[in-house]
Amino acid sequence: MMRAVSRILSVVLLTAVTGACAREPANDRVADSAAAANLSDNPIAWSLDAPSRWDHRVKMEDESVAPGALHQSARAFLYVPADTAVRPQALLAVLVYDAANWTRLSSESGPPPGDTIMTAGGRVYVASFPQSNPFEAGSRDYVAFDSMSVDMDYVRRAFRTVP
Repeated sequence: MMRAVSRILSVVLLTAVTGACAREPANDRVADSAAAANLSDNPIAWSLDAPSRWDHRVKMEDESVAPGALHQSARAFLYVPADTAVRPQALLAVLVYDAANWTRLSSESGPPPGDTIMTAGGRVYVASFPQSNPFEAGSRDYVAFDSMSVDMDYVRRAFRTVP
């Protein structure tokens, strides 16, 4: 049950973040991701060395966590399509859980809501990836989205907590 709730919260997070991005002016919505990924007002400090291929095409959004949420914070890295009529799509989401919540959640049946990046300071950092490329096969955005995708090995090498 908790796993299902966490999955729903992850989907809601990604939907809310991408929905909010769709309303931003096209010229103002892309930040220099390599620099932005290392800056945060996120209450649980961590950084990700973003790949240079993300510059100017991937933006970062932090979630405001609702009281009672299983995770403590969440950040999505969103691909901004060339087609400005299409909402940005998540390449990666990083969720931070209290270790006790993660233990309880990961012990439930079914697949976990993501893969553990690392555990530090009583927190578990979890990466969540899209299940598939959301763009039409062969389209410019389909090719770009695939080229900007990262895997768990990359995330683990590029991720670190910040004191």
